[in-house]
Amino acid sequence: MVFSFCVRFPRKNEKMSGKVILLSGAPGIGKSTALETLKRVIRIKPPEGNPVIVLDNEDVFTRDLRVLSSEKSGLALDSKEFAGSFNRAGQMAYQALCRKLAGQGFTVIMPGPFENLRAEIPVGEEKLPLLRLMERQFGGKIEFAQLLFLPPGETVNSENVMDLESMLPIEQEVQNRLQARDDGGGVQRALDADKVEDPQYYRKRLYQQLLTAEMFPDEIKQVVIHLGDDPATVASKIYNAIFWG
Repeated sequence: MVFSFCVRFPRKNEKMSGKVILLSGAPGIGKSTALETLKRVIRIKPPEGNPVIVLDNEDVFTRDLRVLSSEKSGLALDSKEFAGSFNRAGQMAYQALCRKLAGQGFTVIMPGPFENLRAEIPVGEEKLPLLRLMERQFGGKIEFAQLLFLPPGETVNSENVMDLESMLPIEQEVQNRLQARDDGGGVQRALDADKVEDPQYYRKRLYQQLLTAEMFPDEIKQVVIHLGDDPATVASKIYNAIFWG
C-alpha cells in the first residue's frame, strides 16, 4: 500500500489566525530533547501574541502506532516500503493537525526532518519547491527555521561540509546519540538503521539544509548549535531565534 503525495490548499474563505513555525533538523542532533526544555521556557516566559504549542511528529505518529502499522501491513519498520507508505501518511496527518491548530489561533512549532525544502513537487501542470508548496498549504502563515549542528568559528556551506575535518567530531556525536536512542526493544534501532549504518549520515542531511538555505537566504532563520551545548542552551537559542530573531 503506497500513499501518493497529498496537496491540500486552503479553502477560499478559510483563514488562519495563528501560524506555523517549521523547525527542520536531522534526527539525532538533540532536537526533541531541546524542545522538551523549550516547552518549559515558553510556560515560564510566554512570548507575546498567540499561545504557543510545540507539536512533534512523534506526538501524532507515535512509536506504538508505527509498530502496529508494521505488524498489520507486514512491512518492516526499516524498509523503504514502510517509509513510502506509513511515514508519509503520518507526516500528512501531522501537518494537517498543525494547520488545524494554527487555524484556531495558536502559534505551532512544527519540528521535523524537513532538510530539503528545494525538492520539486508536481502540482497540477507545474512543479513547486517544497517550501513554496508549504506556503500555499498553510495559506502563507508559515515561517521556516533550521537547527544546524556546526563547528564553532568556521564557515560551513554546501561546498565544503562533506570535507571539513571539524565536522567529524559532530558526525560521531550524532552517531552516539542515535545509538543511545535504542530502547532495548529494537523498535528505535530499526527506525534508525539507515542512519547508523551511514558514516556520513549527518553531513548528508546537513548538506541538504545548507542548499535549502542558500536557495532561500531571506526566508529561513538559522539556529546554530555546537558540541557542548546542553538542552537548556539549545532551547534558549531556538526561543531567541524564532521569537526575537
